[in-house]
Amino acid sequence: MKEFGVKPRGWKVLELQELGMFVRMEYIMDTHTDGAEYRPAELPAISLANVQYYRFLSTNSEPLGVSAVLEILRQKGCTLVGEDWTTNHWGMILWKLASLICSCPSLFEEKWCFDEVIRQLLYRYMARLPWDVSC
Repeated sequence: MKEFGVKPRGWKVLELQELGMFVRMEYIMDTHTDGAEYRPAELPAISLANVQYYRFLSTNSEPLGVSAVLEILRQKGCTLVGEDWTTNHWGMILWKLASLICSCPSLFEEKWCFDEVIRQLLYRYMARLPWDVSC
């Protein structure tokens, strides 16, 4: 893609704040631009190598990660789900969402939340079952 001049769009801090996004004081310079644009540090730093350590915070400030996801999926009747599957898909979904939001920060409020991860995990679980099971 680089050879064709395709690159992700960077956002200036002021643009992100005008969209109502909270922007941390630490930024990663967008190396695909002339250096004038920045992105919040947290989301672009997420990779498949480190995503398993990411946690959302619940309303009472408890960390919500793979173990919380696994418990919720099982409560919803997803009896075939295992820890390996959950860990794998947790990582891929967070990485995908982080990349999506870096490209379109207006999706931050809608997409960067624990409920969205659960929604996408349920979709993946149901899509891979060879029979009709409600979950």
